[in-house]
Amino acid sequence: MRSFLVGLVASACLLAGPALAQDTPDRIGRFAHDESYFWIEDGGEAELADPTDRDSVKRFPVTREDYARIRDLLEPYREGGLLCDQPHTNPPTTGYFHWRSNGVETRQPWHIFCYTNAYRDVARSSDEARSLIDELADANWTPPPGLADPDRITLTARYWGRVTRQWTVPRGGEATFTDQAGEVTRFTVSEADFEQLRDIFRPYEGTRFECNRVITDGPYGDVTWSQEGHEDQEVRWDAGCVTGDASDIFERWDRAVAMLNALRDAG
Repeated sequence: MRSFLVGLVASACLLAGPALAQDTPDRIGRFAHDESYFWIEDGGEAELADPTDRDSVKRFPVTREDYARIRDLLEPYREGGLLCDQPHTNPPTTGYFHWRSNGVETRQPWHIFCYTNAYRDVARSSDEARSLIDELADANWTPPPGLADPDRITLTARYWGRVTRQWTVPRGGEATFTDQAGEVTRFTVSEADFEQLRDIFRPYEGTRFECNRVITDGPYGDVTWSQEGHEDQEVRWDAGCVTGDASDIFERWDRAVAMLNALRDAG
């Protein structure tokens, strides 16, 4: 273990240069190649992004005590990053840690996929920091309000990152259905059709989908409300969810899909 830690520090310094460990940073974070990241500022805000989460970006307030806990957990990587001790057998996928001090950002590399016992020991502090950020987000993040007058609703189903089905429905006019092969079918919807679809998911406008995800290999997706001049709002679902709002939103999804399929097939 000692030789691994020494090698980790030496290798990372060659890549990223020496960190200014004597400085006190006012912002720290961890970033991955797949747009998963978190950052936290001293007594200000934090942001968490996870493409696999139903609410992929969450920004929320944090205290100085919250910050200090995350800072201390990431401090072991400030001079050496987190490198795999067997890069020849586990080609590293590299993210990075960052520290901002006096307006200057310092980065150190993070090899995300590594499965040795020595690496797991050294990575424990980084994993604890991510778990703590998740807890802070759950406690402090407030979802944005629903849109007052959406003009488009989009239903998207995915599997392993690929879109398998998608319906895009305007407030009257030409709607589209896109299948897994990318083939697009166009059909007409009325404003009444749009309102009927909206009514199905209305309880979830401006809310979050509470879920206990226990099955990882399954379909998932989202319902997105759009309004010109406003940021999109969405609620995500996951077939691996078995508690919370799961059965209700799945029933609504099935009802909406049956409605849209009937409209599509009718032309």
